[in-house]
Amino acid sequence: MAIAIDDLKKRRHILIVDVTGSMSEPVSSNNPQSRIAYAAESTLAVSRAIMELQPEGFDFYTFNEKFRHYPRATPDTVRDVFARTAPVGGTDFLGVLKDALKIHFDAGDRPSTILMVTDGNPNVPTVDDARKAVANLITASAARLESDAELGIGFFQVGQDPNARQFLKTLDDDLQRVYKAKFDIVSTLTFDELAEKGITAALLSAVNE
Repeated sequence: MAIAIDDLKKRRHILIVDVTGSMSEPVSSNNPQSRIAYAAESTLAVSRAIMELQPEGFDFYTFNEKFRHYPRATPDTVRDVFARTAPVGGTDFLGVLKDALKIHFDAGDRPSTILMVTDGNPNVPTVDDARKAVANLITASAARLESDAELGIGFFQVGQDPNARQFLKTLDDDLQRVYKAKFDIVSTLTFDELAEKGITAALLSAVNE
């Protein structure tokens, strides 16, 4: 089911930012800027777009091996967190995704879009175990839906790690074929693609899979 721009105002938006140790690494061999610094400006722009759609505030998370939840966040919250957070620790997608999904399913009052800014390589407890667990969690969540319009999960990848890209593209392209998911509820974009498409188009793509 295709979602129109006006429908975005009826959705809950949840923003998650990776603050793990790998986010301190350079974006690429041609860009020495850290991944988290590179992500900051675009993530703030995404938060402003969400605030226009959801003026009462939104759920915001940061995560590494643990996660921190900021309910009713604003773009100021996001800016302050970027300013005082140093990337450190391993990458546990599972814990933060479980909590964000719990918000959606517990509330049950409107459809949700979960947006995660990450370099895309979960590794807690191990890379293989983490990837399987994340795919299984998303598959189980899709099984609880009556329509693919109820929930969308969008990954915005920072950096050019090919293994991370492959993992996110598998979630995006192969969730139904490989994991037999009921619906395809995942999209993934690099930050270059985010800049090219624009934020509104990116928000739409997260729920128009």
